[in-house]
Formats: sequence, structure tokens, C-alpha cells
Amino acid sequence: MFNGLTPSSQNGLLGPMFIRRVKTRTTQDGTCYYSHRLVDSYRVGDRVRQRTLLNLGNAFTFPRDQWPELAQRIEQLVAGQHDLLACASEELERQAQSIAGLLLRKYSGSELLGTDDAADGKPRDDGRDLHTVDLNSVEHIDSRTVGAEALALHAVFEAQLPGCLESLGFNRNQLHAAIGNIVGRMIQPNSELSTHDWLQRQSALGELLDFKYEKQGLSALYRASDLLWKHHEKIEGFVYQLSTAHWP
Repeated sequence: MFNGLTPSSQNGLLGPMFIRRVKTRTTQDGTCYYSHRLVDSYRVGDRVRQRTLLNLGNAFTFPRDQWPELAQRIEQLVAGQHDLLACASEELERQAQSIAGLLLRKYSGSELLGTDDAADGKPRDDGRDLHTVDLNSVEHIDSRTVGAEALALHAVFEAQLPGCLESLGFNRNQLHAAIGNIVGRMIQPNSELSTHDWLQRQSALGELLDFKYEKQGLSALYRASDLLWKHHEKIEGFVYQLSTAHWP
């Protein structure tokens, strides 16, 4: 992985990646909530440490038995290597492309990707084996924003809104359209038309929820808004009761 490099805190390079499932909290009724993180390991002296590169959210549903292959494919894309996993499924490739794009966007130009000190291509004389990454060499990457979406989605799940909406009769498409509307209003308040464009072209909310907003029409957001307004008193009552139960 990464041409056999052993990363260290001195050179800042990315190390072997893996995906970790982390428990975030346990409610009073015993329900556990988890988040998923893309992590790499690096060496500091004789010790191996780990760091979180990206928070993949609590709705990351990619099959766990394929996580190692997914992490390996992400490494290859970040390193500018292509089609090395010929047997990779279309969904694995889509996930890897999306996550690699987020990773490159977040760390573009940083020493973590080895893009600073070795940029001039001259041999080093300090013993540091840095490799440059050509950010233009990763093809078909659809870079999207994820930080604000992950935070807003966490708030949505903390408020237990998905369960509330399901109890009110929202089906899967209506639920995701409603969440798209809610998160969109939280991040950049605007019309359904603007939110629809944001979901389809800019936001990684779909990746966090494993839902293809690119295939959802504008009318779905309008209908979801109507449903949210239709049930707004019950939704507000639910959130109020939840808040008083947790913060009396």
C-alpha cells in the first residue's frame, strides 16, 4: 500500500487505511448508536498510532466484509492508480471514488498527501521518502461537501426524526426527501429548487445516507415539504417531549 511506504509523524504521509465502526452513545433504553470513520495508521518511533481521516457518518451501510477491499481501492485512487481491482463491484467503485474525492478535497495541497516538499521532483537529502500525488490523475471524481452534512445529520438522528417520520407513514423515498429538505435548510436555507440542485450536484448527504439523490425528482422534495407541514404539530410535539425527557 502506497508503494510499501511506512508512514511516520515526521513525514505526515498517509498510511494503510481501514474503516472503523465506533460507538458514539448508548441511550437509557440500551439503544446503541454508531459512526463510521476512515482511519489510517502511522508510526511514531516504535509505536503505531491511528488517526481519523474522514467521518463517514452513522448511516454508512456498505457491507462490512468488503471494507478492506474498499479501503484498498481508496488508497489506490488517492495514489493515482487505476483499475487495479478488476473484480471490484460497481457499487464498491462508486463508494471508493466518492470517498477518495472527499479525501483529496479535504487534504489537497497538504503534506499528508505528500504534495508539498517533493513538488519540485528533486531528490531529497534528508532521508525522507516523500511521494507526490497528482490531484489531476484521479479521474471521474465527483467531489462533494460532507462536513456540515455529517454534523446536521447527527442532529437529525439525535432528535430521532427518522423514526418519528416513519411512524407518521413516510415511506423510504419520502423519508429521504424530508431529510434532504431538513438538512438543506440547516446548511443553506433556500427553496426546494435550490435544495434539489444542492443535493444533486454539491452535497455528499446521499453518500452518508446511502441514497441516490441524483435520481430523485424535484417534485419529491415539494411533496415531502407538504407532508412535513401536514404533520408539523405532531413532529414538534415529538421533538419537545424528547427534549424534556433528556434535558428536564
